[in-house]
Amino acid sequence: MQTTFRLSFCLFFALFLLSGCVEQPANTVANQAKMDELIAQGAQGMAVAIAGYIMEDIEAYKNFAAEAASYKAAHEGRAMPIEAYQHSAYYKKMQSYFATIKEHSSAKYIYTMQRIDAENMEFILDGEAIGTEDHSPPGTGEPNGQWEELCFTSKKPVRSDREEYERWGELISAYAPIFDEDGETVLGIVGVDVEVSPGLFAMD
Repeated sequence: MQTTFRLSFCLFFALFLLSGCVEQPANTVANQAKMDELIAQGAQGMAVAIAGYIMEDIEAYKNFAAEAASYKAAHEGRAMPIEAYQHSAYYKKMQSYFATIKEHSSAKYIYTMQRIDAENMEFILDGEAIGTEDHSPPGTGEPNGQWEELCFTSKKPVRSDREEYERWGELISAYAPIFDEDGETVLGIVGVDVEVSPGLFAMD
């Protein structure tokens, strides 16, 4: 009960931080830095809370990840097709959870990934609606970035700097480790991406 309360409070605080600060213009470099820090804190708190929620039923997460791995092993490394997971009760439950968080925050993307090696990782859960352009089916490969790798290797939550992507715009991302029952083995990470506006700068 105490664990659930702490996770709920952590998520509530993260949602509070993200609820209004993203759209506010930053009219100086200093103000933007402060705003970015608030956004990063909120995203990190959200990632930690989501990881905690997943770990409350870690066997279900492990079983679903194993299904994705089995499919890839049997199908020459291909990600799961929609028909293989769209009716999964666990997947639908987690998508609903992610969608609720997104609805009440400025989070743009929520997902989980597991590490393949230092250069590669793959998606397991994705908050985007199945079949949409931005949805990544379980087993979809992705290059391993510096922040993701730091989360995997440090076994601690991390948050990125403001980064610009041609496809997704400017994002601040946060990651939190998903631990196995031993509290030491990292099974994957939760990622939370928040889209931020470029901000307005004034010369000091």
